[in-house]
Amino acid sequence: MNGKTDQPGPLARILSSQVRAEVFRLLFGLSESEFHSREIQRRSGLAFGTVRQDLKKLEQIGLVKARRAGNRVYYRADRGHPLYKDIHSLVLKTAGLAEVLKRSLSVDGVQVAFVFGSVAQGKEGAESDVDLMVIGDLGRFELSAHVA
Repeated sequence: MNGKTDQPGPLARILSSQVRAEVFRLLFGLSESEFHSREIQRRSGLAFGTVRQDLKKLEQIGLVKARRAGNRVYYRADRGHPLYKDIHSLVLKTAGLAEVLKRSLSVDGVQVAFVFGSVAQGKEGAESDVDLMVIGDLGRFELSAHVA
């Protein structure tokens, strides 16, 4: 699924960067997965060079961690960074939980997905988690690669 749109969303307008907004959406959204730089480029629909450059900047300032495996570099959000919770919250508020879930779960094998619990009831607090039911043919490991 290509996350690129003609009009920049609220996060891109806040950050003044569509590239940074897409990187944040993928790394600071719901997934705790790490992504190869080409996967980030593919999912965002943006130019590889600009995605790679932005990832390097985010690694330098400590917002993302990089893991090298051979000639590949995998990136993930640094959940221990002091700004992680704020950026995560900003991504969910600007992209919207429904949009983040839709993008994360638009994969073969997912038939139905829905949120339940405090978030579904509109009673969530700052420390609430998201209770998610997924019905389909994906195993737990495969599903966790898309949503954590």
